Amino acid sequence: MVRILKKAQVWSADLIIAVIIFLFILGVFYAVMVNRSSSPRGDLEQQSDYIASKLDREKNPNPYAVIDKNTLDQETLNILYNSTYKELKQQFNIQGDFCIYLEDQEGYLIIWQNETGGNKTGTGNNTILISGTPCGQYG
Repeated sequence: MVRILKKAQVWSADLIIAVIIFLFILGVFYAVMVNRSSSPRGDLEQQSDYIASKLDREKNPNPYAVIDKNTLDQETLNILYNSTYKELKQQFNIQGDFCIYLEDQEGYLIIWQNETGGNKTGTGNNTILISGTPCGQYG
């Protein structure tokens, strides 16, 4: 009878170890899936905040800072919108694609009008659509 108890105790110890390993693997899987699903949005928000800070003259004085004390500097906006995508990508040190555009307080797209009378939706990668219009398209 003593032998049966020892085998039962060994079996329960093996079962406990197996359950612990299973729960550990399940926890690791869950942690990986949660990080994977939340990462792209977090990265996108960080990148947009980064670009927005580059456009604010108080936070980051540079030739493309169009916002000065909550006012839009029209001359600097002309410089920004007349710059090429490649120049802006290099200036802001951005790896991914982007489009810089302006909205009013109600969320409507502000169309920029250049010196020659052409309208432009924004500046950046033209594969990005803003209100159904490619970024940087003249109209």
